[in-house]
Amino acid sequence: MKKLSPVITLVVTSIYLIFFLEGCRKEEIIEPPAAVAPLWEKSSFSFSRDYFPTCLVVSDSLNIWGAAVSCPGLEANLPIKVIFSHDGGKTWDSRDMINSNKVTSGLVSPVDGNTAFIYINEEGLMKTTNGGSTWTKVREELDTCLFGSGLHFFDVNTGIGIFAVIHNAIVDDTLAIYKTTDGGLNWSLLPSALWGGVIPGEAKTLWMTGGGIKSAGDTIGYVTGCGRIIISKDRGMTWDVIKFPGPNYESLYCISMINSKTFSVASYGRITFVDDQWEEQPYTYSKILTTEDGGNSWSAETAIPTTFASLSNVPWNKPVILANCFYDIVPSGTFISTDKGNTFTEVDSLKHSILLADFYSMNHGFGISFGYGIPGETANYIYRWNPGILYEKKILQ
Repeated sequence: MKKLSPVITLVVTSIYLIFFLEGCRKEEIIEPPAAVAPLWEKSSFSFSRDYFPTCLVVSDSLNIWGAAVSCPGLEANLPIKVIFSHDGGKTWDSRDMINSNKVTSGLVSPVDGNTAFIYINEEGLMKTTNGGSTWTKVREELDTCLFGSGLHFFDVNTGIGIFAVIHNAIVDDTLAIYKTTDGGLNWSLLPSALWGGVIPGEAKTLWMTGGGIKSAGDTIGYVTGCGRIIISKDRGMTWDVIKFPGPNYESLYCISMINSKTFSVASYGRITFVDDQWEEQPYTYSKILTTEDGGNSWSAETAIPTTFASLSNVPWNKPVILANCFYDIVPSGTFISTDKGNTFTEVDSLKHSILLADFYSMNHGFGISFGYGIPGETANYIYRWNPGILYEKKILQ
């Protein structure tokens, strides 16, 4: 074999060294990839963990509303706290509602950035027209035996109120659905035959867990402790009753709606009627099912490792369901499903104990934590949703 001349050998060697050294130089200046931000980013706004968050509504890109009540089981009787932001979550404010320190329900129903309603047991219906800064009473409570379990206003005039009717015995707890068309001044009790009829004891789990009411456009959906899903697609004029595919008394406590056909529901167990008393048979998990045809068929049963979980639908190019665990897992995390609820993946490795979450879009959502779910935490915080890590892990693609 013919040998290379010394000149050619020198040139080849020089070129090799140039590329080698350039590679070393690049290797030296390459920085490690920036850490992906956590799924939930804590804001500076907080309130006492003696409060239990009851609702969170992200109305649009600017307006977010929420509420919290005195934590059940504590000696402190705190007034209902209404929380709001009108600049997309950059700043937050809150107001304590007067004469509301002995009630355990607090559901805010916003109409827009200025107007919102809240029903306070033992006090009545309150309304704000200046973004939550001040509230005025629209009317006294509808009845002393009614416990507010669901409230939704479609506009400034038309609203639906769902109540547990509390009598002397728990077994008498039944549902009552009211409708207003004049901004809450007057309410009409809807005939029970319109929404499937009364079942004694059906409201038992609702006033204990806050029930579950969600809306999508002109559609409103509600779940009951007897496995029924009550839906109206026309602002309460007509109603459909859908039976959850399980035992007669499946204890539904949460619903998350995309539209009148597509929604998810969650059950924490069964309640049975024995010797004139209700007996609870809780699961060791939450049973979650999803339908895309209005309840005619359902996805395979999915189990989330907690007896209670709040459900949220995240607007995206396909259905995304979020489940945040609470109560029996400390601290708790967030689970996500991108296959219509058939499987859930835990995605919050830091376990922020988010109790409630709501979304305007995939990139615009918020959550409220429950301080008792985080060891050493002394407050509840508002968190901003950051899905970057989900793209990084190819969960969203």
